[in-house]
Amino acid sequence: METSKLPLISIVTPMYNSKKFIDETIQSVLNQTFSDWEMLLVDDCSPDGSFKYVQGKYIGEPRVKVIQNQVNSGAGVTRNNALALASGRYIAFLDSDDMWDPSKLQYQLAYMQGNSAPISHTSFSFMDEEGNAARGLVDVSYKVDLAKHLRKTEMGMSTCMVDTKLVGSFRLSEVRARQDFLLWVSLLAQGHKSYGLQKYLTKYRIRKGQISANKFVVVPKTFLLYMGISHVPIHMRFVYFVGYVVNAFAKRSKRRR
Repeated sequence: METSKLPLISIVTPMYNSKKFIDETIQSVLNQTFSDWEMLLVDDCSPDGSFKYVQGKYIGEPRVKVIQNQVNSGAGVTRNNALALASGRYIAFLDSDDMWDPSKLQYQLAYMQGNSAPISHTSFSFMDEEGNAARGLVDVSYKVDLAKHLRKTEMGMSTCMVDTKLVGSFRLSEVRARQDFLLWVSLLAQGHKSYGLQKYLTKYRIRKGQISANKFVVVPKTFLLYMGISHVPIHMRFVYFVGYVVNAFAKRSKRRR
């Protein structure tokens, strides 16, 4: 498949101390059966040398573009800096330690075009630091609105793609935690819906000491986020939060049949 002057898909990848895993992440993009993309890697001033490493290693691949923040700013600002440089109609997100199935972009783009979907997300599985399969699966719904998102939080950031022709330009919150969750709240609150592609096309890496993996730390912080969502009545915020807690623990216990 030939690459056009302007890529159809821009891939947003924030990096921070990503040197250990970034080659696998980038390779999963280079292996895509769909080739009309650009990958925008923005380093958030990593002390492990991620920026110079990636910049040097992939200098011969023009679709892989490496940028560095002037100061450490958090994932929200880092993703926004990538969005400001994106030239594709579709925006796909991929974190710097996750991986895609080779057919991910091809399947997802066809699915979005076939359904005129403004946003889409895929099912995903988990792996450990060494890339071995880990317990847990997230099976997505056919369609997600704001209420379903608040109950299930099934939209993994590295699985999501947005059609800017249908959604318009957007930016993430610049708070340092849960910007991804708040992004989908914002877009779904506008009336957009995300279409779920029921294929395991993304692998989410569980890292030692990862805050998002420790639900006993994340749950209290998430409760405060739910209480601050003004788009729904306060009694429903409690209802949706209970649904989030149940699903957060359940998805980490599933195994493939």
